Amino acid sequence: MQPEIAQSSEEQPGTGARIGAGFLNIVYVPGRALICGAGSIAAGAMMLVTLGSAYREATSFFKEGCLGRWTVSPAEVANAPKSVQFEY
Repeated sequence: MQPEIAQSSEEQPGTGARIGAGFLNIVYVPGRALICGAGSIAAGAMMLVTLGSAYREATSFFKEGCLGRWTVSPAEVANAPKSVQFEY
C-alpha cells in the first residue's frame, strides 16, 4: 500500500499564459530598464546637489525603479483577473 500524494491546487500555466508573458516582457523589461536608469540618474543628481545629505531620498529613487521582479511570469498572467469591475 502506497501513501497518497496530495495534489497541489496550483496548476501549471497554459501555453496562452506563456505566450502572453513573453509578449508582455517585450515591453515590460525595456520599460523597467528605462525607469531604473532614470531613477539612478535622478538619485545621483540628488546626491550631487545636496552634497550627500539626501541619501535616503536618493536611495528611494533607486529602489523604486530597480528593485523587484524584472519579468512577468506565466503564472502571473494566468492568475490575472478575467474581468475587471470598476467601482467609482
